[in-house]
Amino acid sequence: MDSVFLSYTYSPHPEFEEETNELVKSVRMMLEAMGIPQVFTGEDLGGQQLSTEVKQRIERSQALIALETPWKQLAGDQGYIASDWVRREFTQAETLGKELIAVVHEKVVLNSAFKDREHTVFCPPDHTLVLLKLMRTIALWNKKLGRAHKVEILPSELSEIIDEDDPAHLCEYRTVVEHDVGEWRKASFWHEPGCALAYLSGIPDAAKVQMRVKMGQVVWQSTFTSLDRIALRKKES
Repeated sequence: MDSVFLSYTYSPHPEFEEETNELVKSVRMMLEAMGIPQVFTGEDLGGQQLSTEVKQRIERSQALIALETPWKQLAGDQGYIASDWVRREFTQAETLGKELIAVVHEKVVLNSAFKDREHTVFCPPDHTLVLLKLMRTIALWNKKLGRAHKVEILPSELSEIIDEDDPAHLCEYRTVVEHDVGEWRKASFWHEPGCALAYLSGIPDAAKVQMRVKMGQVVWQSTFTSLDRIALRKKES
């Protein structure tokens, strides 16, 4: 898995501001430690409609983690509600079929959007149980969705002539797991000093990868191999 949208309020209830910020910080550190390369967030616009930019960030993410922390207090000391903004981001991700989990503060009245979805209760100040639950969930997501990898394209002859700005140059890859060969998927690629690199997402654990580069009628292709550095050969016409 290569991307997660982290949904939380930017304006928590004043009494819970410090612990909300600490929770956000802990979850971010956990995501970084688990090697998630992209963590998207949204903007808290006080209950306005989701902006196009936020919708696009959710769409680009493979999963969403919602932090349901106190935002407003209910009348009559009936507890607290979480940000309506977080609920909307959660619902948007659910509509798009993303992987989902909510972290619900113990003092928050559970929103109907979360009752039938996987969630865990946050009992501050201890973050341990929440982080362990999220780590187990992400491990399951990784198994289902695969991981992202950055690989070096070889040989140097190919890395020197492939051009990411040329629309006729196409980099693709597919995986094989236990003789199950996947479909070809487009990979992004770019140059760094001395080499060309490609970004491959959704690689299952223990999978072998095959890559090909098309430049007009010319095709370079590898065998199924392990990751990090992939050597391609020019195919004969």
